[in-house]
Amino acid sequence: MSFIQFKNAGKAYENGHTALINISFSVSRGEFVYIVGENGSGKSTLLELMTGVCTADWGEITVGGQDVSSLTSDEIPYFRRSFGIISPGVPLMPDKDVFQNVALPLYISGRPKRHIRQTVEAALGSVGMKDRMNCSVDELSGGEQIKVMIARAIIADPAILIADEPAANISEDDAWDIFALLEHINYSGTTVIMATHQKKLVDISRKRVIRLEKGRLVSDVRRGKY
Repeated sequence: MSFIQFKNAGKAYENGHTALINISFSVSRGEFVYIVGENGSGKSTLLELMTGVCTADWGEITVGGQDVSSLTSDEIPYFRRSFGIISPGVPLMPDKDVFQNVALPLYISGRPKRHIRQTVEAALGSVGMKDRMNCSVDELSGGEQIKVMIARAIIADPAILIADEPAANISEDDAWDIFALLEHINYSGTTVIMATHQKKLVDISRKRVIRLEKGRLVSDVRRGKY
């Protein structure tokens, strides 16, 4: 059974722009999938539909057997707990240190302080940032900030990790580190869906590649290239 499934899903905006047109694909639990395409091709909209940020105007989207379009406003926050999200739209909080940023999802869920400290230290250790946990966000390099975002995204052990251009605006060496961390997370069983422009890294890793062009799915290749 498909873990994530799009069936002829589409999204149009009030200005008349159609962001996605009849998108159909399925993802099995534990897969690593790249979503590629030029700016404006619909990558971010696809991720927003998957996570319930916005609703498809037609077609069907299911995640873990749950019809995303049928979710009520009260159900959406619980549904989103299935996801860890790395996105420019979910930035780190500059007024909090690294530890506080990563711990936020656990604070919200009311976890005990001892559990929070142990879990945050383990998450930061897994991305090589434990020694920076008392630093402020503005003390970190771009690559380090992405690593902290990854730690925050995995802190609650999500079933699905969504990464929207995580390697944008950082050095190629840092980008390699980020891709390696996401691959390691995937090997642990987490499903990873990643939108990216990083052609060289996509081509070398040879994962599944879904390409969008002007809102349409134009190719879906196992062990593909950008």
